[in-house]
Amino acid sequence: MTRVLQHLARAVVAAALLATGAANAQQAQPWPQRPVTIVVGFAAGSTADLVARAMATSLSQRTGGSFVVDNKTGANGMLAASTVARAKPDGTTLLISTSSPLTVNPHLYPNPGYVPQKDFRFITPIVSVPLVVAVNPNQPLMKNVFTIEDLKRVGMAKANGLTYGSAGNGNLTHLAAAQLSTSLGFKSVHVPFRGSAPADIALLAGDVDYTVGPISNAQLIKDGKLRALMVTDSERWADLPAVPTVTDMKMPEMGIVAWTALLAPAGTPDDIIEALGNHVRAITVDPRSKQSLGMQGRIWTLTPAQFSARVADESTRYGDLVKQLNIKLE
Repeated sequence: MTRVLQHLARAVVAAALLATGAANAQQAQPWPQRPVTIVVGFAAGSTADLVARAMATSLSQRTGGSFVVDNKTGANGMLAASTVARAKPDGTTLLISTSSPLTVNPHLYPNPGYVPQKDFRFITPIVSVPLVVAVNPNQPLMKNVFTIEDLKRVGMAKANGLTYGSAGNGNLTHLAAAQLSTSLGFKSVHVPFRGSAPADIALLAGDVDYTVGPISNAQLIKDGKLRALMVTDSERWADLPAVPTVTDMKMPEMGIVAWTALLAPAGTPDDIIEALGNHVRAITVDPRSKQSLGMQGRIWTLTPAQFSARVADESTRYGDLVKQLNIKLE
């Protein structure tokens, strides 16, 4: 009986060691071990969507894992952000967000469903996105609008004001367009959409008079379908070298630059955050992806600490701007 018990004890110990080894091996496997969903709060074709799809492709190539993009549109990216804030922090759910859901929404919505500094791990921005004041030259009202002064003249002459499209209520494109009409002194009416691409479509269709949208519409401008009046940055955009900047126009209050960034739910392990940051930085210097990302904005990365501080600073600035412009939910 004693020998039987000894053999049984050895078998139990061996099984335990094997199980422990298997568990350790499983834990040692590099991320990602399962498919990863990248949630985006804006429509297909928008800057955030295009950045997310470029990142999904590059991350799949670099890691051998599966990355899929899930567009959860609505409430200026709030639906996507709240979804990721509630997700399991295991590296299988990520967020590609523009700046607005993190720096503007908390000042407009009493309960957006997340607290940026509490509910997310900040990984890195990917691109900074200058905005462009644009009109449709094929619309009779804007046929002779070539400059900001021309837009002011037309706006002042229209009793009911001009309409402008944005990527959503509280989006930076909303704040920038409202600031523009305030600075130029004409009335304006806001028409929100679920992303910058639908706003561009509305501008092309003549449904709105102007937009202050992402630089990703540069091709429409180069093709003559839209006309650019100003870039909301201090540097001129390489593809639109003739378009003046806020510095050229002496309008520093219009220096509103958006960005698109990568985040994860709070509690996501440090090793996954570090791996993601390293992958993004490598992707942004890879010629294969650098060109496509560069079409959406200026490539720009930060450490998690730098990114967190930037979000806090911009949140303070845009919270003040919301109050100054008396921006309300519509």
